[in-house]
Amino acid sequence: MMEGIKFFFKRLITKPSGLIGVSIVAILIFSALMAEVVSPYSPTKMGAGKRFSKPSSNYVLGTDEFGRDMLSRILHGSCLLYTSPSPRDRTRSRMPSSA
Repeated sequence: MMEGIKFFFKRLITKPSGLIGVSIVAILIFSALMAEVVSPYSPTKMGAGKRFSKPSSNYVLGTDEFGRDMLSRILHGSCLLYTSPSPRDRTRSRMPSSA
């Protein structure tokens, strides 16, 4: 079992496509966990920009129908994805103990 895992990680690191994949995943997780620092605008502030503005240097992914920055909303949403407990964790904590 351990030999298979070692082989997998050795191959993952030595192949260029493996390094690219690992670095993309690491960047996504880092930006999600650091959303407060990385995001340029507040994700909930309405009227931060013009409604439905196209991607530009000010709003990298544009704005939505309320003028909110889409990049900030995506970063904060991904932060919630990685930091909130899963529904399975909540149901386990409510289960009565068998003792």
